[in-house]
Amino acid sequence: MRSISRFPVTLTFRRSTGYRFGSSGIPSPLFAGVELVAIDEVSVRIYSVEKTIADCFKYRNKIGLDIAIEALRTYQNVLRSRTARS
Repeated sequence: MRSISRFPVTLTFRRSTGYRFGSSGIPSPLFAGVELVAIDEVSVRIYSVEKTIADCFKYRNKIGLDIAIEALRTYQNVLRSRTARS
């Protein structure tokens, strides 16, 4: 098969850099925003509001973008009402 182009094609690749979370003191993204709380001597993971909203946007195709936006707006209203009381 003949090449259509008159110029030879050269490919160059850059070496990619990988990052490893959790091994050098950096918290794993999986556990960021998670607290372990003991309830009746049982360890329970409690997720922060910020992590919950981030997960809503991460899984927006599964739960719906309207749910993610509603969660964000509700959180904004809660923050505004807290600052108004102060």
